[in-house]
Amino acid sequence: MELRRIFSGIYRFSVVAGFLASFVSVVFFRMLNMSILTTDVVVDIKPSMTATEIIDSLYDHGVILDKRYMLAFLKITRQDSKLKFGKYFFSAGLSQHDVIRLLLLGRSINYKMTIPEGLSTYQIVVHLLSYGLFEDDLMDQDESLDCLYMLPNTYYIPYNYTVSDILKLFCHAGDKVIQEIWDDFKDEVPGYIRDVNDLLVFASIIEKESYDHDEMPYVSSVFHNRMNRGMKLEADPTVVFAITDGTNILKRSLLRKDLAIEHEYNTYYIKGLPPTPICHPSVVAIDATIFPAQSNYLFFFSHNGEKHVFSEQFSEHIINIRSVS
Repeated sequence: MELRRIFSGIYRFSVVAGFLASFVSVVFFRMLNMSILTTDVVVDIKPSMTATEIIDSLYDHGVILDKRYMLAFLKITRQDSKLKFGKYFFSAGLSQHDVIRLLLLGRSINYKMTIPEGLSTYQIVVHLLSYGLFEDDLMDQDESLDCLYMLPNTYYIPYNYTVSDILKLFCHAGDKVIQEIWDDFKDEVPGYIRDVNDLLVFASIIEKESYDHDEMPYVSSVFHNRMNRGMKLEADPTVVFAITDGTNILKRSLLRKDLAIEHEYNTYYIKGLPPTPICHPSVVAIDATIFPAQSNYLFFFSHNGEKHVFSEQFSEHIINIRSVS
């Protein structure tokens, strides 16, 4: 009889426990699939925050309905230590289940950043800092980079990336592209372009001479023709780089005395190519280096930022310049 009462008690307890478990499961399920978000919300989850602090922040931003239930759910399912930090965008109507799923997957906001064509490494760092996303002023960051080429492009940067991480991302993308181009077309370039560095140097000069993609093959042809004839390149952007060391834009016109500067980047002073690129060129400029237009042009100039005027003879070049003076 006593044994029967014990089994009866165990049975009733099991029924009640099962009912309570089912009830709690239904409550959790309904709660998780509810949405209380009526507007879009951005929540910043810091790396140092605990699960409790994260849930508190979500509750304070009106993302979840009950922080005690949510925290209990995460602990029961052993997911409280798996929430990832980042800056998260939660859209209106998003269920609480989807909120937690985003945190577990770490699908935080990616920042959109674009590297314009024709910037030096220093200028890319300045451009990066101009987004105002970083508290530290790492203006000398480029000194520690082992990077040949940063590909001008649009990138989507994870929230938790540091300046160093971002620059390495740019470098990785650029080095991959330029190595593939070199491997595919190294047999197409003349002997004075000996390696990837020379290819980038040549392309960087084209890039700084003309931002017009349609003109680049013709600009390229001028410099190839000069190199083939043993002439100096005499490219103005190399003089600007020599004066500014690639850190700033020269806020004046070049003077005749500037052309005589004894500097390894000044192509009015040296013969051949400068030691390293004067900017990070576009793929179009690299392509123009490999496949220049077929021409006999040796000279060109631009008036007031308009398209360049090309000529084969120096006398013709002078006449063209005087015609717009």
